[in-house]
Amino acid sequence: DLINPNKLYEPLRDRQERLIEIFETIDEPQIRVTPSHGLLSFEQFDEKHQNHLSLGCDGSILKSTVGPYEFKRSKHWLKVKPINEMDCLVVGTEEGRGKYVGTLGSLLVKIPIEDGKWSKHITGVSGMTDRQRYQFWKNRKQMIGKIVEVSYRTISDKDRLVEGRFRRLREDKEDVNE
Repeated sequence: DLINPNKLYEPLRDRQERLIEIFETIDEPQIRVTPSHGLLSFEQFDEKHQNHLSLGCDGSILKSTVGPYEFKRSKHWLKVKPINEMDCLVVGTEEGRGKYVGTLGSLLVKIPIEDGKWSKHITGVSGMTDRQRYQFWKNRKQMIGKIVEVSYRTISDKDRLVEGRFRRLREDKEDVNE
């Protein structure tokens, strides 16, 4: 993006045109303008988004072509990342910090791997409501062995969840310790 401090409400399409004009004069292969695409349907977006993911990108950003540049979260931009879900085994708990001292900070979980086994590595997941944090911390010993549903972006090389977030306690699944 190329922002003119005197034209903060300049639409994206005008900013892009100026950016392309400037970079056409630069002969440097390491500097490129990120391609943009005018999309008219979800199907078109999904095709581009899947392409971004296959290239190793975290996701895609949707921008309004008539929206201004804002130096904060904006209703004119939407970041889209893939979200996956899986059931994980709770193997521990960690106390919260700051406003969460005395409540649950994160659940320590292992992910399922082949043949019904669990990974050796542990991931801390949070994202619980304040009420859940208090309740889970109060019953932290009983949480060990429970199954929880977790959302995540991807799995690291060490079988750890990237951006893992608690979704719900799987009360429909048996405790592993029973």
